[in-house]
Amino acid sequence: MDGTALEYQPGAVPAPDALLAVVRERFGFPGFRPGQLEALNAALAGQDCLAVLPTGGGKSLCYQLPAVLNARVVVVSPLIALMKDQVDAANARGLRATYLASSLDGSELGRRLAGARRGEYDLVYLAPERARAARDLLETASLIAVDEAHCVAQWGHDFRPEYLALGGLLSGLQRRPPVLALTATATPRVRQEIAARLLREPRVVIGNFDRPEIEFAALETRGGKGRMAAARSLVLGEPGAVIVYCATRRGAEETAAEVNAVAYHAGLSAGTRSSAQEAFQAGAARVVCATVAFGMGIDKPDVRLVLHTSLPGSLEAYYQEAGRAGRDRQAARAVLLYSKSDVVKQRRMIERNYPPQQLMQAVLAEAARAPGTANDLAERLHWESTPVNVAIGGLVAAGLLNDDDGLIFPGGRGGLDDAWERVQDRLRADLSALNKVYGYATASGCRRAFLLAHFAQRIAPCGNCDRCRPELTPAVPASALPPGEGLGLPGVKALDRRLATPIAGRAAPAAGRATAPADLDAAPDPELVQALRAYRSEASRQAGVPAYVIYPDRTLLAIAAARPSSAPELLAIPGVGPAKLEKYGPDLLRLISETPPGAPAGALELGTPKAALTPAGPPALAAPALDALTPAEVLEALAQGASVPSARLLELLPNLPDAAAPRVLDALADMGAPAHAARARLNHASEAVAAAALRAVLRAEPRLDLSGYMDDPRPRVRLEAARALTDSAALKELALNDPAAFVRTAARVRLRLLGRDDPEGGG
Repeated sequence: MDGTALEYQPGAVPAPDALLAVVRERFGFPGFRPGQLEALNAALAGQDCLAVLPTGGGKSLCYQLPAVLNARVVVVSPLIALMKDQVDAANARGLRATYLASSLDGSELGRRLAGARRGEYDLVYLAPERARAARDLLETASLIAVDEAHCVAQWGHDFRPEYLALGGLLSGLQRRPPVLALTATATPRVRQEIAARLLREPRVVIGNFDRPEIEFAALETRGGKGRMAAARSLVLGEPGAVIVYCATRRGAEETAAEVNAVAYHAGLSAGTRSSAQEAFQAGAARVVCATVAFGMGIDKPDVRLVLHTSLPGSLEAYYQEAGRAGRDRQAARAVLLYSKSDVVKQRRMIERNYPPQQLMQAVLAEAARAPGTANDLAERLHWESTPVNVAIGGLVAAGLLNDDDGLIFPGGRGGLDDAWERVQDRLRADLSALNKVYGYATASGCRRAFLLAHFAQRIAPCGNCDRCRPELTPAVPASALPPGEGLGLPGVKALDRRLATPIAGRAAPAAGRATAPADLDAAPDPELVQALRAYRSEASRQAGVPAYVIYPDRTLLAIAAARPSSAPELLAIPGVGPAKLEKYGPDLLRLISETPPGAPAGALELGTPKAALTPAGPPALAAPALDALTPAEVLEALAQGASVPSARLLELLPNLPDAAAPRVLDALADMGAPAHAARARLNHASEAVAAAALRAVLRAEPRLDLSGYMDDPRPRVRLEAARALTDSAALKELALNDPAAFVRTAARVRLRLLGRDDPEGGG
């Protein structure tokens, strides 16, 4: 084999030095990049593997090298437009490679498929919609590689139903080869879903996501003209190759005209797109202005600047696109231009991709009437393809629809409510991802550390971003910047704080009118909070579930702050959701109307709950997922409303930083956990932790004697005790039996609540 004696033997793993010799001889690389050798060893040993390697991390080597050793490798890839380029590159390395996709005419597709069945190819690229028809190729392969494996967990604008069905196809093979799943998307949730859908007891390999050669920067711009002026300045000031990512097709064309570049977007003909990509790849065009449709799998090594002219939808997307700079490991830049209006625009774009509930019902009914492809269903329903695709994704995941080689037909199990909740979970996740991108843009600390922390990798400040070195702030015309902001970090105002709040799912808009967002910055009405908690306690008792399953505290506080007066307003509250609105909405609205601001909270009986829907509660994290999460990631999941078992929280509690402990103590109290864990922290050195511990103990033991805590030397603990006494049975009993003592105690409580010391030490 061209200087090597290696030959593929199932289950046999060659020595690293022998594999390194193949890499140098056949691929021309000096060595392995982080994670490559580990993924190769797993694949050659016959073990399933999930390899999470960043953009530019060399994912293709992990399946091309086994093919060099004469293993028969089938690569399932969604990148149909780039398959030809990848096959040409593989053939240039001496591999016998081909691809099978719907872009080929029938006779050519048949010829290649017959050749693959005769064993004429070592490497076959397969589009996901061809996978079921090529089932025999999968069964006879030495290795199946699933590229861009995050597509099984992605229901966005480019969702592919065929990818969601891939796991069932693989598990149903009579002979299932080892599967190597590859992705550059590395969040724990996505890793968990890939493993669950595609793999069997996989080895998980995480590469090094740090790209020290890339200088990261972000800059707030002033309106559309300011954005264009900044983009022009940056592009014309960079002599090397540049990729400019724009949010819209129109933006790509206008920017291309401004900076004398080629444009690339899905609205152009296939020939025009191909010509633009080839010109940029060959260096005939120095700059390309494109939507995110450009660049999947592109391997141009000398890109010196990747410029985003608006906020991307997620940090995963941003890091993958920014990572196309500096693949030759030479210095490069990734600059993000943004404005606050980008968040609103991106949110609208995200929400437009998600179906209303009636569309999901219509898709289900139409597929039952006449099965068809996703495009068929969209055309027959006269809806855009993206929300129909997302609806299909939720219905397939819930078992209500099946996908057979792109043909959608009824599945016969599961419920529509389950499918709707799955779609709403995805919507909430997408909106949360947008919040994190905005957090990156406005971060005051090291940008590289911010990005890598999202991928569970911790580093010290990098010294190669505009936050570590202010002199790296991009130089743009002053007219491009917001007035008064200069080059510094813009202050975060009340509206911006609202953007960082997790956003609940939405129902179908009524009569074409959008629901106004709740005022999440208002102070919660304390009387209404108490009434809502009493309602929740009774609801949890009737349902036989913990209180947090009905609604978590943060949802009750948001309701008490907004005081919604209608169902659409209540639905806009984070954490309410359509199913819970149906079940509890009428009671909550009645409770709000009967508890005027400042009125004492009375005990109101529950109405008869609607029987149509059962509250789903926050998404639960399974034990395997919890084991894979760091303490910081568990806390993030908790903050996003996920249901984390109390045993996991109790395990984390002893080693948590003081700032995080109160949140966990409150969560344990919501779950009805025993008081012992909180009792152990009543004398904690941190006042905040001690106060949270007292609050948690009181939830478990509401008749706890608080007299000692009223005189505690720690102000926060005294305040927590005073707050508890305002609604305690002991204080009410005192008012009946000893009015004089009640007056003295009530005065002390009032002083504590006002944050003042007792003037005479006791009342």
